[in-house]
Amino acid sequence: MSSRITVIIVRALGLSGATWFNLVLGNHDEAMALGPPARILDLPAKDAGEACFVHRERCDFWPAFLRERDHRGRFFEDIAASTGKRILVVNYPPRELIEREIDGRGFRILTVRLVRDGRAVLFSRMRHYGTLTPGTAIHHIVDWQIPVWDRVDRKLTSVPSPAALTVRYEDMLLDGAKELARVGDFVGIRYGENATRFWERPQHLTAGNTGVIDLLCRLQGETGHHNRRADTYARMAEELSVDPERTFLDESWIDSLSREDRLAFDCLLGERNALYGYPRDSFLDGERHEFLRDLDRRLTEARAVEQPGRDDNAAAVPSGLGRLSRFLSHKRAQ
Repeated sequence: MSSRITVIIVRALGLSGATWFNLVLGNHDEAMALGPPARILDLPAKDAGEACFVHRERCDFWPAFLRERDHRGRFFEDIAASTGKRILVVNYPPRELIEREIDGRGFRILTVRLVRDGRAVLFSRMRHYGTLTPGTAIHHIVDWQIPVWDRVDRKLTSVPSPAALTVRYEDMLLDGAKELARVGDFVGIRYGENATRFWERPQHLTAGNTGVIDLLCRLQGETGHHNRRADTYARMAEELSVDPERTFLDESWIDSLSREDRLAFDCLLGERNALYGYPRDSFLDGERHEFLRDLDRRLTEARAVEQPGRDDNAAAVPSGLGRLSRFLSHKRAQ
């Protein structure tokens, strides 16, 4: 392995398994899982004892590292020098962080796009916010899922093909060895048979999905991290302590996501989701057309309320409806 620093940037929608994926990719002698790096990069030295979400004040890495010096402007170089790791894995670094810490430094920069069935992502978000009432999915789709999906697409347009890889979350769970071999070939390393047992290596996440961090804490004998589904992750930890190869593919959306909400998803994101190999739900063309007509009517009413007397001001429509208006205009033009 070259001494050149490799930064792996993981891009994904939220609730797509990115924290778990980051930990798995970091489970290698040459690698370190950093999760979302924005918080730790600007954490004041006086708060160093609160840096690690796994070991808290007993962390044997972050407090000493952060108190050593101001690492801004050479964060990744200092991490590599301090740990001996040459592959640093980060999730969704913001643009200003990339400009300050990654660009122009001679790093090898690789991007992995992690995808998960968009319906599973949608259901996870609805469950997280307690909005499982049929008919509410459209608000999450319009105000969150579409714009975030668009943002990930835009960030990847400038990444050259040899430096980008797409991985499906479901494939990682169902055939981890095969997918990790693909990732390993992409990065230039070989992952061991136990790579998915991310808790068997010291981990020092400072941000990420609190449920996965809770699971990690429990499996490393630490106090669980607070999260809304603590009982679920406690059960997972118990099962993994008995069977470390156990996988947890949450497919509860299949039975729990209403037909109405699945129709909304199919009309608005079904085609894009299918590009990653996820089959679309079965609806009659008439059902799709009726949904889009009703949506168009609602948009017209919303515009009339927002801008009386104007029927062409999609940009002024509140709460993401402008995006839907442009989407419907595109549909009508097809």
